[in-house]
Amino acid sequence: MKRYVLGVFSFFLFLPFACEAAAKDICVMSDSGIIIIFKKVADLKPADVIPLTGLYVATVSGAPFPCVGAAAMNAGGSSIQVGIYCHTMVAGNSFTWAWTAKDDTLAGVGVDDEDGDYKGEDAVTLSSVDCGTVRVP
Repeated sequence: MKRYVLGVFSFFLFLPFACEAAAKDICVMSDSGIIIIFKKVADLKPADVIPLTGLYVATVSGAPFPCVGAAAMNAGGSSIQVGIYCHTMVAGNSFTWAWTAKDDTLAGVGVDDEDGDYKGEDAVTLSSVDCGTVRVP
């Protein structure tokens, strides 16, 4: 019994570390050179949604800004809808982006709303970037 209790205790002691290890950073870059770093992204499963938090990194502004959003996968697992809001009012307008991705890299095509009217102004193409190559100022 003592061994059982010790085993169960050890399992719950290391469970948070195992869950954190499953989460990964994902980086995407827009066609205009803006990089979004999503931190500790959980695995996305069909008919599921996950929260996204991260950093907006623009080479022009010199400072990272926070982004929040979510990603939802359809039941067939063939499409992911992503929506984010980035808070950048210190260096310009805060904005929203919405796009469709095909896989867990979150790369895809969509639109941005830079004036707050909840209508897409410009097309946005996001490609996957190795997070190890991204420098945060």
